[in-house]
Order: sequence, then structure tokens, then C-alpha cells
Amino acid sequence: MASTVYLPTQAYRIRYSADKRVSDCKFNANGKFKVRVRVKDDEGVWSAPADDLEQWFTCTVYVFTMDLDISGVSDPEEENPGGYVAENDDDDDSVIDYDDGYNKDGIPGNADDSNPNENDLVQINLSYQPSTLDVGYAELKTPSGGQQSIRVWKDHTKGAGNMIIGGSDEKEVWAIGSMPSTLWVEGYVPVLTKSQLWLSFTPDNQAPWYPGGDYNHDPVNFNVYHIEITDPDENPATDNYFTFNSASPGVCNITGAGTAGVPDMDPNLHWSIASISGSTLTSNPPDRNGPVINFTYTTLPSSWIAWRWSSAPGFPWTHI
Repeated sequence: MASTVYLPTQAYRIRYSADKRVSDCKFNANGKFKVRVRVKDDEGVWSAPADDLEQWFTCTVYVFTMDLDISGVSDPEEENPGGYVAENDDDDDSVIDYDDGYNKDGIPGNADDSNPNENDLVQINLSYQPSTLDVGYAELKTPSGGQQSIRVWKDHTKGAGNMIIGGSDEKEVWAIGSMPSTLWVEGYVPVLTKSQLWLSFTPDNQAPWYPGGDYNHDPVNFNVYHIEITDPDENPATDNYFTFNSASPGVCNITGAGTAGVPDMDPNLHWSIASISGSTLTSNPPDRNGPVINFTYTTLPSSWIAWRWSSAPGFPWTHI
């Protein structure tokens, strides 16, 4: 009796349909293997003589690994914390980018048809081992409505017909030999939970195989964020763009607050500000990371009158 079984690397246990017995076969390498086993029944009788291998149960086993990687993210970090992708709400070519690059309005020849300047998508890499595996299907899927927060494209400039996951489409399936090696993820809607993608394998014709629990797919997580400065908030009634410290002439304090839209990402915010020629700039916290920042310029002119009539190249504001 012969059969073909597909096993993820590290998976084990082959079940015999005839008598429901189980044999443990653990594999730590990819490839094609022939497994021969015999079983003993409850009365101690073996299914085949020890010296007659042709009567042993024979099983051809394809041991495989599916691998989904986020460019620039190490394997141990692909699920936690996962990769980061910004909400694609900037404007690289006069059309807001999440509406751009795939002829959303259905009218050919205008600005949303393509976006050669698109630069906000994150590359993912797809592969499998052994590379000689030539049967079965690869499936890329986002579970639990993840296609509402991220979109997956065939090209980093997007393009009509190139979106494979997004909207109502939550998965894409390829014959194993035609699976692309590179795709691109776009941040569409910031959410508080991680958006997951996984790459899995299914054999042809529902061949017997062992799903292997967590081994039969390789998952990665994405955090979709939207960076926003919340203070100053461009409200003249409340904003204090900067203040001179009357008790310490020549000192100006600037305070800011911001968010990434995902609370556990706020500590990773990094602030920058232009320097002022002839002054000294310090910050609190010193590494300029976190949701709140205070910048202090020292050795400035001692009064606004003096400041007004002096030159201050590089100062980032023109009014108080």
C-alpha cells in the first residue's frame, strides 16, 4: 500500500486510514522522502514480516517550509512587534495616495491611473522549500478582516489590476510554481490591533497530508499607523508656538505632543526641529523619543526687540 503525504517541517505523525493506527515521523529537513513502516495489532501480530520491506506500508513524504518575510524585519520580530506601515495618506502626485495608482474612478488618462512616485509601501518576500516542490498551491491570506486595514499589491507603484488583497478580497491563490517572490503592502486604515498575513500550502487533489497546526503556514503581522502632531494643533486660541523665558533671557521653550494612532507605538515617535544659528539646542527627553517633547534654545537674543532686528537663519517659525 502506497500513498503520498505532505508535511510541514517539524510536523510528525502519520495516521493509517485502514486501522486508525498512528506512527510518529518527525522531519527537520525539507525534501522528498520515502517512509516504510509496519504496525503491530492488539494481538501482537505484525502487518508485514521484518525482512520483507515490499509488504511494509510505503509512504512518499514531501516535507516543506513556507516562508513569508517582511523586508527589513528579522524573523523573531515578524509577529511581535511585527512590521510597521504608515497609512498611505500623503500625496506623491496630486492625488491622495490611498486613492491613487489604480484608476479608482474608472476614467482612463487622468492622475489616479498610476503613481510612479509612490514610496510608502512595504515589501514582503515569499518563498518555499524545497524549491523542487512542483505540485500543490500557495495561498496568501489575511484573516479576521485584515484586508480592511492593509492592501497587498503586485507592484510598489500599484496600478490597475495589481491589487490582490483589499476591499472584499482577503486571499490570493497560486499554483506553487507561479507564486511571486515579492509583493507590496500598503497601509490603508490605522487600527489598534495588528493586521496579519499568512502564507500556506495546500496539495493538489486534496492529497492526504498533515496540516501540522501552526507549522502549515508562516504568519507575519503589520501595524498600520498614522503620525499626527496633536499639539500645537493650529488653533490660534490655544496654541503657544513658542515662549521666551522672561526669567532667563535668551531662552526659548517649545513643547510638542503627538501620536502614531496606535498606543504601543507612541514611545517610538522621534522628534526633530531646525537649529538656530548661534544658539544651543537641548531636548527633554534627550533622545527626542516619545509622545511629548520639550525643546529649549539657549544663547538667543535677550529680548524680542533684539530678536526682531537680528538675523535668525533657520528659525522654523515666522510669528508668535
